[in-house]
Amino acid sequence: MYKVIIVEDEAISAELIKQYVLKTDFLETVAMFNNGQDAAKYLSTNEVDIALLDVNLPGMSGVEILKSLTTLPQTIFITADINQGPLAYDYDVVDYLLKPTEYTRFLKAINKAIDRIGEKTSVTYDQENIFIKSNNRLVNLQFNDILYIEALSDYVTFCTKEKKYIVHSTMKDLETKLPNNRFVRVHRSFIVNVSKIETIEDSCILINKQTIAIGVTYKDALLHKLNFL
Repeated sequence: MYKVIIVEDEAISAELIKQYVLKTDFLETVAMFNNGQDAAKYLSTNEVDIALLDVNLPGMSGVEILKSLTTLPQTIFITADINQGPLAYDYDVVDYLLKPTEYTRFLKAINKAIDRIGEKTSVTYDQENIFIKSNNRLVNLQFNDILYIEALSDYVTFCTKEKKYIVHSTMKDLETKLPNNRFVRVHRSFIVNVSKIETIEDSCILINKQTIAIGVTYKDALLHKLNFL
């Protein structure tokens, strides 16, 4: 689950963005503010993955908030003025959304932010394995042997052709430890090894005779990882 802060002084726009976050099952709103000063204070002492930040705010602008912080979350600007779009490039912001934005456009920006998070936190691509603790032992699991990973409450199951390993972990934690050029989350309960996908039909993936549903909010991220002819 990615932590999101919404900073928007227009009530209608703030509520719309809040509903979009609720609709996206891998996002969680941890704070909402209608002014820049309170938002800057919160961001200076709390860890946030993604900031949805209005450019024009009372007290302190979105740009001034970013300038005040030493550690920046992945930021998406929200603006009613198309001429403010270039600010996103000036301050290395992930993307900008024009009010009122549609959900598909919102989701595209969110996926860009998550891609950046993955680039910063994923393991290096020359690693070929991960050690997992299963049944009180450490197991050296090769990435190439993993077919998919399924979430089960506070546990996850690593599925290979030979057996399954149950590990105490979360999907979000795993996403930071698996190489994002090999693995992609396709559902709130599933991460798959892209190279093990046999077929994709409608909204389902087939891996080793196992059918895995593709969540609507994860489909774009999956398609982005595929090598099309």
